[in-house]
Amino acid sequence: MMVLMGTDIPAAMLAGYLFPRYSAKLLFVIFYIMQSCAGLSILLFTGTGSVTWLFPVLVAIARFGDTSCYAGIWIAHPRMFPTLFAVTSMGIASFASRGIVILAPMVAEIPYPIPMIVFVCLTSTSGLTSLFLIENEKEDEDAKAKKNDDLAEDDANKADEEDQIGLLKEDCEKEKQYVE
Repeated sequence: MMVLMGTDIPAAMLAGYLFPRYSAKLLFVIFYIMQSCAGLSILLFTGTGSVTWLFPVLVAIARFGDTSCYAGIWIAHPRMFPTLFAVTSMGIASFASRGIVILAPMVAEIPYPIPMIVFVCLTSTSGLTSLFLIENEKEDEDAKAKKNDDLAEDDANKADEEDQIGLLKEDCEKEKQYVE
């Protein structure tokens, strides 16, 4: 079990690296496909006569995809919802997920192929529904602040230039009057 938990740190780090740089829709689809393929492989290739190392490796792959998706939800969520509704949407999703998790012990007690079929169906459905995500093209707050600072600096520079031009014109007029 500790070895399988060892996939969580690299998965979260990879998600933290990829989600700000690439489309959340694409990454969710990739990670859900990873989970679904691992689940299908467990259904098809593991059994009583299979290689002993195959099952833990496939479970680790599925766990990697699951952890990446979970970390990605927290990273990509601000791009999906306006700030005013972000907390509400996470609360509703958390409430719904906790309600569904109540069923997990009952599903785990069902004989072998059914829990894996449920897993594959849920991850496949999640992957398909993530194709319909809509990402807001928000600018990064730091980039937005820098852009505003640059605009304000440009305005200040223009005002300084105009003041300097005005002072130069006044100086020229005074010199003209002095020469005359």
